[in-house]
Amino acid sequence: YFGGIHTITPGGVSTPFATGIQSSYFRFGPGGAWGTGLYATSNNAVPGIGIITIDSFGNSSLFSGGMNIPEQFDWAFGGGFGGDMFVANFGAAEVLRVKPDGTYTVFATTARPAGITFCNGCLYITSYEGGCWKVCESPTPAQESTWGSIKERYGDSAPR
Repeated sequence: YFGGIHTITPGGVSTPFATGIQSSYFRFGPGGAWGTGLYATSNNAVPGIGIITIDSFGNSSLFSGGMNIPEQFDWAFGGGFGGDMFVANFGAAEVLRVKPDGTYTVFATTARPAGITFCNGCLYITSYEGGCWKVCESPTPAQESTWGSIKERYGDSAPR
């Protein structure tokens, strides 16, 4: 978590690649408007708390900031979610919907969101409090701010 990102050779030799970042999760962009660069969570003041990008030289820059302990993220493809990134913003108890320009809105609230992934057009959200939800519909942008909590909408930890 505090050691940055390392490259590891087939022989097991570890070399620092991106240092000075506190990241618990990273993945390569899906292409299209997002590109194929490396995205990661960042939980330290520099370059900022939120989602960062890391270039091929290991330099990081803040892509989408102002978050509060981002955990995991994934990109939506299929269903009514478009191609946006969704982030488990643990410290603020919310799930964020991030656009390719880095702006975001609160998609929904839930206690201590931890994991996010998409599969077959559905969004799966886990919580450190034991909840797990499967969301296969997305509200329109106009409805999003009043959509409410995942727990209110889908019940207490009931997979769908």
